[in-house]
Amino acid sequence: MKADNQSVSERTRQLIEFLDKNEAVLKEIDEGVVVFDLGGRAAIANPSAARLLERPVCEIMRCDIGALVGKEVEVDGREQVLELRRGDKVLLVNLVPIHDAWGQRICTVGVFHNLAQEVELDHARNDFVSLTSHELRTPLSAVLGYIDMLKEDVYGPLTSQQRGAVERAAVNTKQLVSLINNLLDQAQIQAGGLTLNYVPFSPVQLVDSVQMTLAARRQGLKLTTSIADDVPAMLYGDFQRLCQVVTNLLDSIVKFADSGTVHVGIYKPDARHWAVRILDTGRGIPPEAQHDIFVLFRRAGGPMQREYQDTRLGLSIVRQLVDRMKGKVKLESEVGGGTRFTVVLPLALEGVDEGVSSGDEGESIGTRESSL
Repeated sequence: MKADNQSVSERTRQLIEFLDKNEAVLKEIDEGVVVFDLGGRAAIANPSAARLLERPVCEIMRCDIGALVGKEVEVDGREQVLELRRGDKVLLVNLVPIHDAWGQRICTVGVFHNLAQEVELDHARNDFVSLTSHELRTPLSAVLGYIDMLKEDVYGPLTSQQRGAVERAAVNTKQLVSLINNLLDQAQIQAGGLTLNYVPFSPVQLVDSVQMTLAARRQGLKLTTSIADDVPAMLYGDFQRLCQVVTNLLDSIVKFADSGTVHVGIYKPDARHWAVRILDTGRGIPPEAQHDIFVLFRRAGGPMQREYQDTRLGLSIVRQLVDRMKGKVKLESEVGGGTRFTVVLPLALEGVDEGVSSGDEGESIGTRESSL
């Protein structure tokens, strides 16, 4: 019993130290934070918690977890997520146990989020991105127009050095336009306003469109394409969005490839699906940079991840578009061994089996080559 009392006393001391160290920080953050002791009673609450819960701090300090969230809560050391309604507000409550160096729980921290406020912030952010992107796209279109006139010698003949500078300006301006278009698409997706326009199209159309789009993107790379024999002559899907998916994947590959071959192949992995496979012979993507590469705004953890950080917007849109098409996208890569993206999509719109196959069979004929 004495040992137990000493253990409780030690954990109480650790709780006091925890509160002393973190009280100043808790006062400054926007989320409501309430720290509960081992008995589940509030030991400290920050001003944001008082605002969200519409109670003074002194009143919160007299409550346990159940009294604050309005229902019985068992504090057993597990992380829990609860929903709490306060009038028109909906609060999301995360209960997180805090442990010492020996794994003993010393307290539980409750973090209160205003869901309505987060939704409003998301809408404001999306509106800002959409408006800014529209405002940027207009002058960039004018810049591309003047670049085209320079290339056509409208203002007089250019020297080879000047023509090279104009070509570089054109490539970089088009990449910026592509980035802005991706930002607009991301805002539209998050706002729930993106719809797919399904039409019949030929696989040859998709390959030709990709070749034309990438012809001016990168020099020194050879692009080859193939369409397998068993791929239907006509497919059904949102042709514009499929071109965007393939182009974004190719952009992610060729951005870090200075030479070698990039191959785009269309084939049937099984009877119910068709697939696009994009692979290169470049330097590959290291494992630490592959983690969450399809997740937008995920903070990169190291120099190599930061190098690949700017590819995440395009890849995030790829994943979201493919998800809406009831498909799957997969990345395989190793350092020095190149990179392979595979997008698998259903041949039919109804009754799609989520557990798709990604076999290698059937990708053989119709190979064409071009230089990027």
